[in-house]
Amino acid sequence: MKYLIVYIILCLSLAACRRDEDNSTVIINKDPSEKKLQGTIIGQVFDEYSNPIPDAKVYLDGTISQTNIHGYFQFKEIVSFQDHGIISIDKEGYFLQIIQAPIYKDDISYISTIMRRKPNVLKFSAKTDFQYNFWPNEDCY
Repeated sequence: MKYLIVYIILCLSLAACRRDEDNSTVIINKDPSEKKLQGTIIGQVFDEYSNPIPDAKVYLDGTISQTNIHGYFQFKEIVSFQDHGIISIDKEGYFLQIIQAPIYKDDISYISTIMRRKPNVLKFSAKTDFQYNFWPNEDCY
């Protein structure tokens, strides 16, 4: 039983190791700074009719950008340990849009997305300017 547990632990620890690109060297703890990517994301936001959406707030890892009048936004020199970033786009009157954008090392990633409008809801006020007279007129007799 002890040998089985030791064998399972050994197999799991070897599975955590990975091989270098040429498959000749086993690397256990590679420096994470080697995986650091620095790139740029440029994107454009449209509505469902292909019209650009200006002044939308665009969020990426705590950084905020805003679309211009042509719907373009940009994040320069993004530093990331992943090969993608999660972008959230918010604009009043539209549904929140969340997309995954690739990040290329020392390169530019171009994306575009479509935001859908929220349905219009009519709002009624209880206040009225009319007065109702429920008493019959003398002319009704």
